[in-house]
Amino acid sequence: GYGQQLGRQIGFPTANITLNRRKPTLSGVYLVKAHWRDKNPDSEMQFCWGVANCGSRPTVNGQNYRLEVHLPGVSPDLYGIELEIEFYAFLRGEKKFDGLDALTEQIKQDVKQAEKLIVTF
Repeated sequence: GYGQQLGRQIGFPTANITLNRRKPTLSGVYLVKAHWRDKNPDSEMQFCWGVANCGSRPTVNGQNYRLEVHLPGVSPDLYGIELEIEFYAFLRGEKKFDGLDALTEQIKQDVKQAEKLIVTF
């Protein structure tokens, strides 16, 4: 889905993953690997490391549980594409920030932390 396009506004576009099952037990920010295939059914499976936020997004008064994935350096048109997300490492718990600037700073730190961890897998 298109979500609120907030990620794009703060420079971190995210893929909003619709969860078909009930609310998962995961909450917080994780290092993940995303796998997908382009809309062409014959295309190769692609993958990319990323950072996922699981939770209700308290900074923007989010009510619903969401899984949002930021894939640095990847900007395929992921709308309508099925992403498979593998969770590798817990980065931090979800918390409320004082506005979008503080949130943006934290996401930059999350991405840096994730980049350091990728080499261990």
